[in-house]
Amino acid sequence: MFWQEEDVQPAVNAANSIFGEPNQYFYGDNVFKNVTIMTREYGKIWFGDIQLDETLEGGFRDSLRSLSKRINQRVCFSLASGTFEFSDSVCESAEIVQPLTTGD
Repeated sequence: MFWQEEDVQPAVNAANSIFGEPNQYFYGDNVFKNVTIMTREYGKIWFGDIQLDETLEGGFRDSLRSLSKRINQRVCFSLASGTFEFSDSVCESAEIVQPLTTGD
């Protein structure tokens, strides 16, 4: 399926609210470099560096679970720069990912 911007943008906005603006680069200790956050449905929704001691409240895994719960999708991350494959990534999801309903 081909996704439109209005389908993907809420997931991008949720990732930005949790991890900060994309394309951030930091130096020093406790920094994950070149993080790519993605979902199988939408692909890459966020990228940049993450300062583990300041940026994330509750820790990195909790932040991934929170994002998964907000967008109702399994969320994966990769530390590889350039191209990525889901087989090379680490995935996290909320405990229960419910199928989206249309309200019928």
